[in-house]
Amino acid sequence: MKNLRRNLLGAIGLLALSASMGGSWAQPATPEAQATSAQPAPRSAVERPPNLKLVNGQWFNGTEFVAATMYTEGGVFRDKEPASVDRTIDLGGQFVVPPFGDAHLHWLAGPGTPAYLSEVVAASLRYGQFYALDLGGIPEFSPRLDPLVNKPDSVDFASAQQRWTAQGGHAPVLYTTLAKRGGIGMHADHLENAAYFLVQSVADIERDWPLFMASKPAIVKLDFVSSEEYDKRADDPAYYGMRGINPKLAAEIVRRAHAAGLRTTAHIQNGPDFHNALAAGVDAIAHMTVGEFTFATDPKTGQPMRKFATNQNRLYAIAEEDVRFAGERRIPVTTTLARLGNLRATNPADVALVEKEVVLPNLQLMRKYNVPVLIGTDDVPVLDGPNKGRALFDEALYVTSLGVYSPPEVLRMLTETTPQYIFPGRKIGMLRDGYEASFLVYAGNPLDYLKGAAPGFLAPGALTMRFKQGHAINVAAEKAP
Repeated sequence: MKNLRRNLLGAIGLLALSASMGGSWAQPATPEAQATSAQPAPRSAVERPPNLKLVNGQWFNGTEFVAATMYTEGGVFRDKEPASVDRTIDLGGQFVVPPFGDAHLHWLAGPGTPAYLSEVVAASLRYGQFYALDLGGIPEFSPRLDPLVNKPDSVDFASAQQRWTAQGGHAPVLYTTLAKRGGIGMHADHLENAAYFLVQSVADIERDWPLFMASKPAIVKLDFVSSEEYDKRADDPAYYGMRGINPKLAAEIVRRAHAAGLRTTAHIQNGPDFHNALAAGVDAIAHMTVGEFTFATDPKTGQPMRKFATNQNRLYAIAEEDVRFAGERRIPVTTTLARLGNLRATNPADVALVEKEVVLPNLQLMRKYNVPVLIGTDDVPVLDGPNKGRALFDEALYVTSLGVYSPPEVLRMLTETTPQYIFPGRKIGMLRDGYEASFLVYAGNPLDYLKGAAPGFLAPGALTMRFKQGHAINVAAEKAP
């Protein structure tokens, strides 16, 4: 293990991830981190974006679509016409929105091959998803992704790199299982320190911190899993895979992260985890709770299915005082709720009860106390079949269907709140003077799409134009199934 640690440290020390996420909604970053986070994606020194005049468009202002003429100059929006216009584009009454962001995905926890990562980036651009935050990946895969991202014609990407957990925790068991099935491009025996750190003491944190910082993380992720029972579960084999970091150690990791100008986020399982993560000082919550379930076998099909323990729903309701605290501190919470919504067809009664007793009360409290809500999928991208490209839109559609937030509010989460969280200090996510001229043009009204109206975000021809920092983004045609 010492040799593996030494080899990893040497290899990761060569990485140069260009994405950085200094600053915080809840915790000021160092001036150095703020300066880094405020920089736009690198732009070619020889390729100046054209100055554009955009006429006959319906522009999303955060509440509704309004008719307007907009201009771009040097890759940013302008209200007034610049001294020279290189091109006039007639939008023909189509609908313009900022590009989408996903605050919780796992690009670097999949196969990790160059071909896979290249197709992930291409698919993300194809569907207008320009801002991506990886919350738990493998830094050794980064050199394969780095040349593909964070440039004017591609996705802007940032990663948490390895996550922090404990022996027998949720992440080690999940990643090991996936690796053995071929879902992760790394041997299961090599995952420790490469995908996660297992810490039981402050000395363990001290030991692993240099290796972690060498991977150049954009944010720090800690796993809280039924943390109110940490002592009970820590050494009990019955809870293998159902535990996380010692909450008493979490504050030390948060302290080190803040000293390094990094924000922190918490994987949570239940309401007490939400509380303990806030008590540790984290800056964001990476999940909303969706109740307790186990995997069983469907007697009719023989396929795996999720069995809900709805009698435990009270554990997954978040305390009002904790939500109030999050709202006061502007601590954002990421949805990751479609994992529940996707089970409506197979577990309708259980899902309806979890929605009633857990999801809806939690969301209503988030709204009451103005907690920033981010859209995130917890997705390892699917590159073929009927689910290709669906995850982010499924998430937004499910959140909209719950009725707590209106379609304009959910669209604002997708296009403004989430991108601005991923890259704080960047002037992105709004179609107004001085902001980066990044936008999508839809043939139909995206607010109707969020209501479930046809044709929807993924329909052929729905997304007609893509621009990033004033550059037109041309994507290859969708491959036939």
